[in-house]
This record gives sequence, C-alpha cells and structure tokens, in this order.
Amino acid sequence: MNFPQKLSMLMELRGINGKQLATKTGISRSSICLYLKGERIPKQSQIYRLAEVLKTNPSYLLGLSNDIYIPIISPQNSLVNDKETEMKRAIINEITEIISYQDLDNLKTILGIIKAVAK
Repeated sequence: MNFPQKLSMLMELRGINGKQLATKTGISRSSICLYLKGERIPKQSQIYRLAEVLKTNPSYLLGLSNDIYIPIISPQNSLVNDKETEMKRAIINEITEIISYQDLDNLKTILGIIKAVAK
C-alpha cells in the first residue's frame, strides 16, 4: 500500500474529508488533493501533522512500518442499562484484542463493527 492509499484509507476510517484534514492540519486543501493523487509527497513536518490528526504512526504513513495505531473506541456512558454497556465493552475488547495491525484488508470491517457497537 503506497502513501496515497494509506492516507485515503485513514481519512475514511477517521471520517475526515480533504477539507477537514486541511483545516485540522493547516496544510492547504490543494496539497491534500495532490497527496491523495500521488502527485506530491508531504514534507516531514507535514507527515507528523497528518499522523497526529489521523491518529496513526508517522512511520506507517512513510512506509517504514506496518504498525498502524488505532485507539480503542469504547462506548460512552449514556442512558443505557448496565448490561448493555457491559456487553458493548466486552465486544469492543474482544475485537480490539484480535486486531492485527498488519491485516489491513480486514481493518475497515473491524473498525466499522467497533464504531457501530460503540454508538
């Protein structure tokens, strides 16, 4: 997976579009578009800003590592009964334990499940 593919995947996983990414990183929207097209590679300082906003390892974006940092998403305490909250937490814990950060093919599916359960 190359840089534009990784950037696009992370944006999708985080629910961030190009405009939002530009705003959050301070990188121009046109530069973000060029990164996604593979027509430009960001400078090191921009890689760090992208990684911070996308909650990933800069080494992953640069292709130096296959480890992608995915924070554990836990359900917020809301007006749900304790059994439902406990069940959600158990499911999320189980899924996050089996996530292989190198298994990128199933990562979108797993994160989708986690997000759906966490709602």
